[in-house]
Amino acid sequence: MKKICSLALFSVLILSLFGIAIAAPGTPVNLQPGENSVSVPLNPTFRWELSGFDPATMHFRFYLYKGIGTGGTLVESRDNWWAEFYYLSTPLNEDADYSWQVVAVEGGEETPGPVWSFHTQKTQASGNREPYPASEPTPADLSDKIPLSQVLSWTGGDPDLKEDPPFPLYYTVEIGTDPTSMVTVASGIQVNRYVPTLSLNTTYYWRVKTRDGLGAENSGPIWSFTTVKESGTNQPPTVPVAVDPTNGATGVPITKTLRWGECTDPDGDTLAYDVYLGTNATTFTKVASDLLVPMYDLPATTPYNTVHYWKVVAKDRNLSTSSSIWSFTTEQEPTGPVNRAPNAPVAVDPTNGATGVPITKTLRWECSDPDGDTLAYDVYLGTNATTFTKVASDLLVPMYDLPGTTPYNTVHYWMVVAKDPGGLSKSGAIWTFKTELQSASTLNHAPNSPVAIDPTNGATGVSLTKTLRWEATDPDGDTPLRYNIWIGSSAGTFSKRNGSELTVPLFDLGNISPVADTLYYWQIEVLDPDGASTLGPIWTFSTAGSGGSGIGAAPNVPSDFDPADKAKSVPVNKSFTWTCTDPDGQALTYEVWMGRNLGDFTLKASGLTNPLYTPSSKLSYDTTYYWKIVAVDPDGNRTETPILSFTTFTEAEDPNLEGGLAGGGCSAAPLGGLAAMALLAGLALVKHRN
Repeated sequence: MKKICSLALFSVLILSLFGIAIAAPGTPVNLQPGENSVSVPLNPTFRWELSGFDPATMHFRFYLYKGIGTGGTLVESRDNWWAEFYYLSTPLNEDADYSWQVVAVEGGEETPGPVWSFHTQKTQASGNREPYPASEPTPADLSDKIPLSQVLSWTGGDPDLKEDPPFPLYYTVEIGTDPTSMVTVASGIQVNRYVPTLSLNTTYYWRVKTRDGLGAENSGPIWSFTTVKESGTNQPPTVPVAVDPTNGATGVPITKTLRWGECTDPDGDTLAYDVYLGTNATTFTKVASDLLVPMYDLPATTPYNTVHYWKVVAKDRNLSTSSSIWSFTTEQEPTGPVNRAPNAPVAVDPTNGATGVPITKTLRWECSDPDGDTLAYDVYLGTNATTFTKVASDLLVPMYDLPGTTPYNTVHYWMVVAKDPGGLSKSGAIWTFKTELQSASTLNHAPNSPVAIDPTNGATGVSLTKTLRWEATDPDGDTPLRYNIWIGSSAGTFSKRNGSELTVPLFDLGNISPVADTLYYWQIEVLDPDGASTLGPIWTFSTAGSGGSGIGAAPNVPSDFDPADKAKSVPVNKSFTWTCTDPDGQALTYEVWMGRNLGDFTLKASGLTNPLYTPSSKLSYDTTYYWKIVAVDPDGNRTETPILSFTTFTEAEDPNLEGGLAGGGCSAAPLGGLAAMALLAGLALVKHRN
């Protein structure tokens, strides 16, 4: 055995002398479905990424096993596969465990990716399948410097979703500062977004539970983010959210208009957008700059049948915020004159979830056709999301007038189906609005929602003697309008701050003796002469500081990591060390976070007083781990490191095991073509010497 090992090493030496490098390809990463995924569809698309992948010289081997690990039954495999995704030839079984692996191959060298396991969706006795778990959170998991005005959003789905009309999904949102004691802040909502009340310099954990109309429920993973550390400075815009196409969409027209949710800025700054596009997730081209509206038209030269990656960067006067990286696959190139279905209609007015909508409102939407066909529209309306009535057919303009008999103070569901002359159609999403309250006179309408003028929502450094200003109008032109104002230092403890109703849209902040360097919430109620009222949104501002030293500076970023970032062949019984200092000279404590992929970080240790962490059990062989350190000072200031990674050595490299390379053993891995030739040359040379 030792002679064979010596010959193998001698062969490597020969290859080095001839200048022939043996370089194994990188490890496939970012596998989807990920480790321990649940409710995976029965016909999933398997995806992965390989840095520097070149289909001219590289390919993949794909393996799928029934059960946990590679010891189960091999149900599908494929060699010589030249793409970073794979479609199964037959559907998976329901409510079953599967494991899969991708091996990268280049020349005679190969690198196996991790083995990841998942569980497929299950069907209830009624035949109803549970919804997919919520995914694709905004802000992305582990994000930091998130503004206090951030909107939480996610992607939901259901394998039983029908399009004519679709059935609704209901979401429950849980959030908290401790992942073990999150509280429910929203329940039964039918939109995939939620506006939370956030505090400065706080790490939040949140989760979304999805329930379908028949009661089947699925809980998503726990995500986290950390808000901005201080007020009084310019804050970045909120994170852009993909609207159309949705992430991972297929069959997208090559002239599609890309749309994303309009971002907001905590400082009220005007925003512009840059759009980046590419055919791989690591190389982008800026295709548009300084857009003032959240949309971008793909050029007609966009390649057919290609996976495209895109992202949007929102910019204010100084700072910017990048979206996640999204993807879509363009349609197949038509072989002749082929009719394509219309694009999905998009609600314009009222927006989804609007309230106080007049009972005679004109519903408006936008829609286009990839072939330029003239479209007609059918409109469906109902008071629940499962029973619709077609209220209009073959409209030639994208609008519909609600009849005067529309019920007051009622949640209405509506949907539009776009039809082209060739008989193809496309349904929009289900949208909702709530009609206005019925006042004493059916001709009277409640005032419009007030608008903050000064300070703007999210403003910082506000003077303690500031005069708060807002604007309000009435759809009937009623005057005079009257106002009530609520102000508090938390969103749940408002106090009415005016005695008699205000007759002008002004309020002196000094009347409440505000505290310096404090976040305040405020809200305005507008009343018309007939008693109809509208409660405005909750706005925030932070008062100017008192000029003191504050709570000190945050710790410096930890450094000098052992193991180093991207280290290889790390022992499985490794202890972790780092160095860190505090600019105020305070004693620090540390948190250690670790996981096998970027989506399942776990807090492994907290309150460490020394920059040292030893895992309670040894790590797994030949596995890539991700980790980070959080330094915390006595004032609660926190500083995180970037996410680091390392890969443990193989079992064969372990010197503590019999047969390991360090103990004189030799790996039995097959040799590549060049290595085999060199080994033969080495054997011949030894034979000649003997």
